[in-house]
Amino acid sequence: MLASRSSSSIRLILVRPTSSIVHNHSHQPTLLTPNCRYSSSKSTPTTTSLPDPPKKRSSYSPSPSPPPLPPKEQKEFISLINQSNSSPQEQSNNQSHPDLRNLGPEEFQGDVNPKTGEVNGPKRDPLKWPNEWGYGGRVE
Repeated sequence: MLASRSSSSIRLILVRPTSSIVHNHSHQPTLLTPNCRYSSSKSTPTTTSLPDPPKKRSSYSPSPSPPPLPPKEQKEFISLINQSNSSPQEQSNNQSHPDLRNLGPEEFQGDVNPKTGEVNGPKRDPLKWPNEWGYGGRVE
C-alpha cells in the first residue's frame, strides 16, 4: 500500500502483504517479512516492532507424586523389584524354545569350520548332501 507518492521519496508501508515478493522503487523484487517497512532513504528494509503474541501454555503440568509407602512396605516393594529384575536361578543354558527342532550334533568344536575355514559360522552344514541347494527340504 502506498502511503504517499512524491518525486523525492516513495514510502512503502507493508501491513500484511498478499505475496512474499514486493517491488520497490527501482522495480527490483525484494523479499520482505510481513512486518517490514521500506523507505527509499534507507538502503535496507527495517522491521517494525510489534508486541509478541501471547505465549501458549504448556499442556504439560507437573502433577503431585503418590504418597510414600511405609518403610516396611517400601522394603518389600524394592525386594520384589529386585527379584523380578534378576535372572532366574533354575534356568539352564541348554534350555531352548520348544518349537526349535533338533538338527543333530555339532560337526566341529571351536569357532573355525575345519572344512571351509569359515569363522563363527554354523556348527553344522545346513545342506544335507554336498550338492543340495534346498535348505531343510525347501528349495530357495
